[in-house]
Amino acid sequence: MFLTVLMSLLSYEINLYYRYYNYATFMVIFSGIAIFYCFTLLAPRDMFNDFKREIYGNKLVQFWIFAQYLVIFLGSFLGKDVTLSNLIRLIAIIPVIWVFYIFIPKNLNEKMIYKLGTFIIFCITSFSFIGTIIKVNGQFMGYTMFYGRLRSLFFDPNYFAALVGVAFLLSYNRKGFYKFIAAFNLIIIIWTGSRTAIIALIVTTILMYFYKKKIKIKDLLKIPFILTFLYFILYYLFQSGFFRTSQGLGSRDRLAEITFIMLKEEPFLGYGMNAVTPLLNSYRTLSSSTHNTYLDYALTYGIPLTIIYLLVIFFAMYRGFKAKIEGNILCVLIFLFIFSNSIAISLGGVGAISLIFTLYLGYCNTKNSLITKI
Repeated sequence: MFLTVLMSLLSYEINLYYRYYNYATFMVIFSGIAIFYCFTLLAPRDMFNDFKREIYGNKLVQFWIFAQYLVIFLGSFLGKDVTLSNLIRLIAIIPVIWVFYIFIPKNLNEKMIYKLGTFIIFCITSFSFIGTIIKVNGQFMGYTMFYGRLRSLFFDPNYFAALVGVAFLLSYNRKGFYKFIAAFNLIIIIWTGSRTAIIALIVTTILMYFYKKKIKIKDLLKIPFILTFLYFILYYLFQSGFFRTSQGLGSRDRLAEITFIMLKEEPFLGYGMNAVTPLLNSYRTLSSSTHNTYLDYALTYGIPLTIIYLLVIFFAMYRGFKAKIEGNILCVLIFLFIFSNSIAISLGGVGAISLIFTLYLGYCNTKNSLITKI
């Protein structure tokens, strides 16, 4: 699993990334099987039985995974293309969910989740320092800027911005040296030129300003000052050309329009796992995806399964909210959920950001025993 995370962090070029993803799914499946086998042999019987109860207790997650297989199975009878690599990616969801959504979160306490956050902060910040070298020198070991946008060692500036945003949100409400790290990573986010990152950060911080708070008059009085500060920040970014208004939404509005047209024709079972790119190309677009995780998911599996998928995410976040978990974790989840409308971040995915998203959702899902597990 650690090798999988490391590989996902080091994939910087899009073709290499896709080749890595197929290889990583094999690693996830076999490592998941090996871990589970060792666990059955070495773990105390009570712990093993508790783990089984956790798996069986997450009924909505079980139903979601089963429904994915059912949709693909039914689609194959309708002539929709299903390849071995597709099945491998689908199978990989099971060990990822078992390990990152159920097993690890079940055994994390507040001290351990804090240390995990510290590890994530320093790992990502190290890539931010490399990004600074690239920004100053123009290159680092062959890695360069991407059309004036910083991407460090990664294949896409938005992907890098999502990672740095996680580090910022995990560190900004800590004390001491972490304040410097948060400020440094905020500058890095601006250098990535990611509009989605800035918008997601603003929405997240505004929502979380009132988290765990009993609203007082002084809190309400701070709002005009906060809004004024945000106005000047956004005005500066707008004047500097950060939002690239001349580019519009980068064809995302057109891709969304095409998606809704296609979903009207096949709303229930979707078009299958290999269909998104050919479908978009049939409308004379050059995109391989809609740049929106949930629209891609709907095209692949249909609207009903997409709703179930969203329910799994929302219910897990709701459990964390009701249990009043650490604010920075909820911040990360909201931030990544917003960001997944721009890049591929998914529950059960094997990419580094998807693993973080899955782990923190699982941590939320283990909280608040008064709410029935999903």
